[in-house]
Amino acid sequence: MSAISTTGLMLLSLFVACLVGYAWNLGLPDIGGDAAKYALNIGYPHPPLIRSLMWASQALFGFTPFFARLPVVLLGAATVALLFVLFRRLRLSLPVALALTLAFAVQPEWIRWMRYGYLSSTLIFFWTLAFLGLARLTDDPQDRRGPWLLFFGFVGGFWSQLQGMLFLPVYLFAYARKESRHGHTIWLLGLAQVVLFFLYIATSPLIVGVILSYAKAL
Repeated sequence: MSAISTTGLMLLSLFVACLVGYAWNLGLPDIGGDAAKYALNIGYPHPPLIRSLMWASQALFGFTPFFARLPVVLLGAATVALLFVLFRRLRLSLPVALALTLAFAVQPEWIRWMRYGYLSSTLIFFWTLAFLGLARLTDDPQDRRGPWLLFFGFVGGFWSQLQGMLFLPVYLFAYARKESRHGHTIWLLGLAQVVLFFLYIATSPLIVGVILSYAKAL
């Protein structure tokens, strides 16, 4: 079996195993004080991405705790697969990359996040995506997928949790360093991020409230 097919089979196996394991009896316990309940509360001050996915999942499949948490579980299983890809991109050997990925996948705290629909897990998914883009750019400055992975990783993380802004210095550093090699792509993605940032501010009651409170204090 070739190296490519082996890696692909491992990716698929990791994703399916994590998806089945994380989703096992996912409807129990019922939604009480966990993150899924707060995310589904329309008045909860939180970026809209994962909340919208939760609502869409329930609208399509049924308004149950299982389907409320399902988007988090899907992204959690995808995070494990992305980590494996990232470790391989960092030139770790296949056994080491697999061992590190499995060590992350079976962490009790990570599994608890899946079971209770914690939204921080979605932030980790998008940051992993962004770091994969950064690793591709570092490995190959001519890589054309790297900027897009970095862009969608940062945007998705920002629209999942406000803490996604913590990735901004890495994002700007990577784009500034690679700008000359990617030309207009970098500028267009940067402009798109600025537009999305102001769109988010304009549509977020939490951010608007904070800005207005500071303005009144001045």
